[in-house]
Amino acid sequence: MQIAFPTMQVVHEPKELRALVISDSHTSGAQLNSLAAWLKAANPTYDAVFLLGNVSNMVNRFRSDYSAEDEATRQLADTIAFLNDYVHKPIFYIPGNTEPTATYNLMLEIPESINLHKRAVQLDEGLAIIGLGGAMPIKKEDKEILEGYPYSSEEEFSKDLAACIEAATKTFGPTTSFLLLTHVGPEEAGTAEIYLGKDQVNGGCKGLAELLKSNKIIGHVHGHSALAEGLTKPFGPSIPVVNPGGLVAGRFGEISLKRGTDGIWKVGDVQLRNLN
Repeated sequence: MQIAFPTMQVVHEPKELRALVISDSHTSGAQLNSLAAWLKAANPTYDAVFLLGNVSNMVNRFRSDYSAEDEATRQLADTIAFLNDYVHKPIFYIPGNTEPTATYNLMLEIPESINLHKRAVQLDEGLAIIGLGGAMPIKKEDKEILEGYPYSSEEEFSKDLAACIEAATKTFGPTTSFLLLTHVGPEEAGTAEIYLGKDQVNGGCKGLAELLKSNKIIGHVHGHSALAEGLTKPFGPSIPVVNPGGLVAGRFGEISLKRGTDGIWKVGDVQLRNLN
């Protein structure tokens, strides 16, 4: 006679992690000082900082100029050091399309920070973040109106992103949930709109929907679109897409990640802040 034993259900202790989310500061010292004043007054508690790119002001025609590369590196390092003075927690950053070249090949190490480009890092049991920086050019009527780097096409970006997600899943296993951090947003989200003078164009990447929906991605946080901050759910209620907006325009965000008693992580509260 076979005896059936009841399945024991593991009950996890609920947990919450909170992160400060910043993008597109473009060396704005005034807005960094405003952010510092807000942090002093509000005295929030964070577990990490997500820095989503375009902190420096490198342009492609100067990438062979050593002095320009050095200046872009100094801009990035100074911003990270500044943030570390106010938030003494790990700073995870991804390069945008205006960072020094060495950030894309992981040849540049900046103290008090982790370059997340093409990497995945475990934040907690069952939770990891995947990072992919850079952007492709933005075109309007087949004319390039905003340069990209290091990608020349959406296909290149999507290929690298698929490889990053696949590698992270193999490393951390199928039970791990992932928060995706990129500089470029998905085309399907209104948070990817970019305003260039009188032009309004979508700066997002096509084809991210299947990548996000077919993997254990619990949310997608991106920058690049400084004036299109927002929270939207174009891929369904379980995959929020968040753009904190650009700090150069006084925007930043806060995001919480929550684990339930079932052990599953989800995106919790999202706060979009404006310093102006």
